[in-house]
Amino acid sequence: MNKYQLSDRGFYGMDFQDINRISCSIQESSADGNKIWLGVNGNRMHLDQESVKTLLPYLQRFAETGELFED
Repeated sequence: MNKYQLSDRGFYGMDFQDINRISCSIQESSADGNKIWLGVNGNRMHLDQESVKTLLPYLQRFAETGELFED
């Protein structure tokens, strides 16, 4: 995994490539409250903590089992 870095605007983030070798990133947001940017550069999702909490169980399951949902 790539090392995170500080942007010119003072927010931590990191760049990475998806399985298609497309440039992606995750970065702290300057918006009020705790938010992040995540996705393909130029077309990222803007997520708050609640959004991440909703997605996290599905991502965790996929990381552990390779499946998003239980049967």
